[in-house]
Amino acid sequence: MNLKVSNYNAIKIKPFSLKRKDKIGSGCNGKIYRFGDNEVIKKWKINSFPMMNDGVVDQLDKMSRLNINWAVFPNRLALFGRRIKGYTMDYIDGSKMSYCGDFDYSFFLSKFNEYKNGCLEEMNSRNIIMSDVKPANIMWDNVNSVFRSIDVDDWYESNCPDHYISNRNFRLINNAFAYYFIYYINYNLQKDALKLDDSSDFIDFYETVRYELSKQTDDELITMNDVRRHTYLYGKKK
Repeated sequence: MNLKVSNYNAIKIKPFSLKRKDKIGSGCNGKIYRFGDNEVIKKWKINSFPMMNDGVVDQLDKMSRLNINWAVFPNRLALFGRRIKGYTMDYIDGSKMSYCGDFDYSFFLSKFNEYKNGCLEEMNSRNIIMSDVKPANIMWDNVNSVFRSIDVDDWYESNCPDHYISNRNFRLINNAFAYYFIYYINYNLQKDALKLDDSSDFIDFYETVRYELSKQTDDELITMNDVRRHTYLYGKKK
């Protein structure tokens, strides 16, 4: 990757400064390390998608200059020697959405709905197409009590029509929730959930699901996991 790094919003990282004890996570593209009190560094693997595409660095550099609330964008690109090999971003004190099943069901819905609406407004207004949106890439921020997207390596600014961007981003977020919510394979519920669109009432749909499930079981459906465990009942007595 032969880039003129002086053009980028970058920070120099000393070789071997990232210690094994500071690693807090890893994924397909690289590893995450604590970096000071309030940041982390994502260092890409040598053969990862970002390392093989100059355009990814350009996009991430643009993102580092944006003020974004609902996604964790880069703060600065990370320069190791003469090469961009990752980026720094805010440290989020919290848990991945996948591990928030003990949240009160209605609270979870309302907070995810806030995230959905806020993220769509920010990304659509900047013509940014989201990608790889899934429960493992959505985090609960304990400090600010919000959900936020992470792992934005392959998000990008697009020249596509506004309606295409907004529809695509909505489908990604809606599908991420629908597939997380459907604990057991239930094609009826999956089909209904994926029919939601921008004009649909997200909270009303899922509160109706809980109401329908409550009529088919004596169990209390209080937390998100309570409801998820019973999704296989959906539609049986409708």
